[in-house]
Amino acid sequence: MAQVIKGSDAAAGIKSELKKIIREYDLKPRLAVIQAGNDDSNAAYGRGIKKACDDAGIEVREYTFPGDISQADFEQQFIRINEDPEIHGILLYRPLPEHLDENRFAELIDPDKDMDCMSPVNWAKLAMGN
Repeated sequence: MAQVIKGSDAAAGIKSELKKIIREYDLKPRLAVIQAGNDDSNAAYGRGIKKACDDAGIEVREYTFPGDISQADFEQQFIRINEDPEIHGILLYRPLPEHLDENRFAELIDPDKDMDCMSPVNWAKLAMGN
């Protein structure tokens, strides 16, 4: 007989364990949420991310750039955030405005900070079951 697993129960267990680890090791994890433009579909998603992070003890730093930001300027800002040692994870809201090359940001993101598995390195690890 199949066993039904509730996603909310699994998520609560993971969140509880995460909070315990953060307290035990006195960690101060920080997530950078990066957005170009003002896509309304990201607003609700962003509120959910912020609430989940707040509940777990993870600081969220939001970076919003104009929708008409140039590729070069957005790359420069993205690299600055990516290289910031105080940032432990990065979530890039997608889709990006059409004039921005999403694949370029997948190449730029530090695989260790990639929270959305957009890096080719992380895609390869996923495909290998790692």
